[in-house]
This record gives sequence, C-alpha cells and structure tokens, in this order.
Amino acid sequence: MTKKQKRRRRRVIARILLVVIFGGAVWLAVRGVSGLIAARQAPAVPEQTQEAAEDTAASAQQPVFTEPEQSAPAPYEKGAEITEKDGVTYLTLNGYTMLYVNKQYSVPRDYGGGIDAEAGAAVQRLYDAAAADGLTIYTVSGYRSYDTQKSIYENYVATKGQAYTDTISAKPGTSEHQTGLAFDVGAGSDTSTVLSQRFANTPEYAWLQEHMAEYGFILRYPDGKTDWTGYAYEPWHIRYVGPELAQYIRSTGLCVEELAQA
Repeated sequence: MTKKQKRRRRRVIARILLVVIFGGAVWLAVRGVSGLIAARQAPAVPEQTQEAAEDTAASAQQPVFTEPEQSAPAPYEKGAEITEKDGVTYLTLNGYTMLYVNKQYSVPRDYGGGIDAEAGAAVQRLYDAAAADGLTIYTVSGYRSYDTQKSIYENYVATKGQAYTDTISAKPGTSEHQTGLAFDVGAGSDTSTVLSQRFANTPEYAWLQEHMAEYGFILRYPDGKTDWTGYAYEPWHIRYVGPELAQYIRSTGLCVEELAQA
C-alpha cells in the first residue's frame, strides 16, 4: 500500500470515530433530558416516618372492636320475698305483692267467703272486652270453699287415684279458688273445651294470651311448667294479681314458682 493510500485510510477511520463519538453524546443528552422531564411530572410521594409505618402495620393487624351494648337488667333482678301474716302467705315480686297459694303454702280453713270484689270487677271487664271483639268468655268455676274443695279432691282420689289427682286437683286449703282470686273460664258454646286442654285451641284462649295481663290476670299453670307448679297444664285457669304484676310476670316468661326462687 502506498503512502497516499495509507493517509486516506486514516482519514476515513477518523471520520467514523467522530461520528460514533458525536452520536453517543447526542443519545446521552436526549436520555438525560427525558429523565429530567419525567421526574418533574411524577407526583411527589411523602416520606413515611418509621413511627407512622409502625402505626399502619399495627392497625392492619389489630381487629376493630365496637363498644358492647349494655344488656338490660333481668326483669326479676329485685328478687322475691315471701312473707306470712295471719296464716296467709304473700309473695312480693319486683315490688308488687300477691297472695301466694300452692302445694307448699295454704290458707286457713275459714279463709275467704266469695269472689274477691276487685278480681270480680276485673274479670267482668275482661269478659266485656272480649265480647266487644266478638268473643264469648265466661266463668265455669270461681270461688270454692274449703269444704267444697275437700269434696272435689276426695272424689277424684276415689275415682282417679292419689297420684293422678295431685296433678289436676288441689288439696283443701291449697286451692287458689278458695281465695276468690281464681277463675276457670270457658269459651263460646263449645262445651267440649270446658276444663280441657282443647281450650288452648280456641280463639278465646288466643285473645286471653294477648290481653288478660291488661286486666290483671295471669295463666297460673302454664304449659311445660308442671315441674314447678306441680299441676298439669290448665289453659283455662286464670288468676288475678293486678295489672302491674300480671304484665311483669308475663314479661319474664316464667311461672310464679320460678320467680319465687329468684
């Protein structure tokens, strides 16, 4: 190769290097400008302190608790008090007092003498209210003397036996009927429901369940309470205790003997 050819070759290589160097510089400049523009357009992200990060992590791990609702006090929280005066037992529930008669607590042989005046007026109002709703409720049995109850009880024992009789009839002196505060009631003209658990299937019984407490009456021997009362279910036997106490007893869903143990 001549000297002239060598000089020409060197000039070509030099030109190629200049192009490469210049092109690289331009590429780097463009990249730098693009990065600067992107940095300016990106939203600012606040720096999170270590304390804030710990609080965030703790919040994510801990369950959210709400303030528990305060439960209503038991309706019989005042308890029960049993007292005795002149051979008669009284039960006080929630501040209201009723004459208390059952298999354990009796009344004297000469106690009573007829339907209690207040109870009699209340049961009549109950009958009138039922009649206004197109229903007929009436008294099958009200007051019974000691001697009358004795005769009924002894007749049952003779025909039904002692054990069975004690689930359906009170021994003399332990019957609520002697107090003049209890009523066995019937419905309409269907005699098949008289003193029968079929009474519970009548519209009159449904009405009693809804309204009798308003007039001061409770169902004394409810269904499913035989272990407490000692008597079989008597849907026809209502007992006057006064409107306030009747509505209180109804609100508990308990029978009198259960409340007496509170």
